[in-house]
Amino acid sequence: MEQLLDLWEWGNSQPPALRGLSLLKLAWRERSEEELAQLPIGERDALLAQLHAALFGLRQEVVTDCPRCNERLEFTLDLAQLYGGDSRSSGEVTIGGKTIRFRVPDSIDLLEVAHMETEAARRTLLARCLVDDIPPDDLTETEIEAVERAMEEADPRANIVITLDCPECGHRWQALFDLLGGFWDRLEVWIRHQLLDVHYLARAYGWSEREILAMPPRRRRIYLEMLQ
Repeated sequence: MEQLLDLWEWGNSQPPALRGLSLLKLAWRERSEEELAQLPIGERDALLAQLHAALFGLRQEVVTDCPRCNERLEFTLDLAQLYGGDSRSSGEVTIGGKTIRFRVPDSIDLLEVAHMETEAARRTLLARCLVDDIPPDDLTETEIEAVERAMEEADPRANIVITLDCPECGHRWQALFDLLGGFWDRLEVWIRHQLLDVHYLARAYGWSEREILAMPPRRRRIYLEMLQ
């Protein structure tokens, strides 16, 4: 509990890729940091879905606004269905008689481009993932798009797209599902609930934060009920 609180406090100022990697390090301590960092993003997210299930359950709540009428949409997604497939770490695509080999991005790649503008990040990510060290400038836009499509096919869980329908205006659109962002938002809500418990029990009984967080949840809840 205390380690998760420390990770959340530190992670609020870190890029998403580092937050995700840190969550994996905390949950899978038997695996090295290097091994976790080199996982395809889809495999990383499948592990994050498992961690989400252990902490909060398999269903993740999503809140978004319709881009046409601004109607607020709230729904839940089943993470087991979204992340039940497989990922490949590499692949190749042939276009115009040219075969281009690649590996799929991992957390190290995402951290490398975290602070870049969109187009610069796109080019840098591509350059890092081309196996034969082909400069992206040597590829046509058609070839680049073909490689990017092949990467998505190799690691489909890395970019999960969901189709949404607005009940108010009937508008249909597609959006990229942000598992890590939703996970972090849910973690913050949970952490704030823990800290609220600490506030009430520390004020009433003088216990330290560490003592309260280490208390079994059922016992803590009984103390809070008695205070009410």
